[in-house]
Amino acid sequence: MGNANDKSVEGVLHEPTDAGEGREGVVRRWLQEIEMAEKAEENWLKKAKEANEVYANEKRQAQAGSDIKAGDSEYNILFSNTEVLRPNLYADKPRPDVRCRHPKPTPVDRAVAKILEQSLTYMLDAYDFNDEMDSAVFDLTLPGRGVTRVKYEPVIDRKTNEDGEEYEQLSYAMVSCEHVQYDDFRRGPGKKWKQVPWIAYRHCLTMTQVKQNKHLSKWASKLKYDFTVDGADEGRAKAEPSVYKRIMIWEIWDKEERKILWIAPSYLEEPLHEEEDKLGLEGFFDIPRPLYAISRSNSLVPVPEYEMYRDQARELDRVTKRI
Repeated sequence: MGNANDKSVEGVLHEPTDAGEGREGVVRRWLQEIEMAEKAEENWLKKAKEANEVYANEKRQAQAGSDIKAGDSEYNILFSNTEVLRPNLYADKPRPDVRCRHPKPTPVDRAVAKILEQSLTYMLDAYDFNDEMDSAVFDLTLPGRGVTRVKYEPVIDRKTNEDGEEYEQLSYAMVSCEHVQYDDFRRGPGKKWKQVPWIAYRHCLTMTQVKQNKHLSKWASKLKYDFTVDGADEGRAKAEPSVYKRIMIWEIWDKEERKILWIAPSYLEEPLHEEEDKLGLEGFFDIPRPLYAISRSNSLVPVPEYEMYRDQARELDRVTKRI
């Protein structure tokens, strides 16, 4: 994707309208924002991918001149270190403990605290919380950044009162955590998390999933397969896109406008869906600050821990190979 027009200098949008006017301009603006965010973390994404390959001992040619293949490790110290760290960072799901803030709580205060504690306990048991946290910790120890979003799913019933008027009533609500794959997350510029103006999640959906989504189904005929699944042969992907390809859609949380937008790179005429702030959180985003393996005060670009001892790990491979 190139720059939208001459007002954009070196890939920087001075104003949102610099990408163009109208609904089409909104799509171009956000696709360019995502592209710039990806370029800012491009080097880290490459290192994160290599760390995953080394951990899994996948054979891949290293940099020119090296006699060791990245991912073809003789003594995989990264795997050993990671397997030691992971259970120490997260062993089991937490036990909710809700207490009254004031030193002399009333019976009502204690009852409310008990209800909240039991509700949290049930929600942790209602789905595989451990799997989501394990995945986040895995991304922390290898790519260097773990992202978990919190999802609020209300169930609204339509009822009728005595006068025959229909109204909506909240009958049930579920709060759950969902791990976000490290390469499916993008963020806006900022050195501190509080400065980040937007975040985005990448969804790669089948046509069936698009048609089943109440917000996206009406656009199904206009969307195209534009993402190839990992490991798929390019020839087969072209011949059978419904099997080997997916439809890429970005879910963007814009903190400045307090709006959520769904945008597809394969459809540039307008956003697929747009909604107002649905959670009303002070920080707007549906995620806390991501987990960072190495935190810095001047950058939010992650650093895999493997980068701290990459040379020593390769030297250990060489020594083991000689032995």
